[in-house]
Amino acid sequence: MPVRIYALAKELKLDSKELVDLCTRIGIPNKGSALASLEDDEVSRIRKYLAGGNAAESGSGNATPVRGSGGAAIGAPIREPGTLPPIAPPPKEK
Repeated sequence: MPVRIYALAKELKLDSKELVDLCTRIGIPNKGSALASLEDDEVSRIRKYLAGGNAAESGSGNATPVRGSGGAAIGAPIREPGTLPPIAPPPKEK
């Protein structure tokens, strides 16, 4: 039975936007709105991922869950803080 993203987010104590972003990260396409519906298999993938399992179909399995404002795991950072290369200054005009 389909469930709306906003309803599942409320149940999981997550922000709807966080759940929409999570859907994208774990490979559930076309879920760009809190009003989008999730099928039972998609809900189970989300629950498995939040419980610590790897629900991404094409992921490498080495992502470390990060806790969001609601306390649930929402994904892994792309880089560790402070590891971005320095920004080059803009070219000087002649």
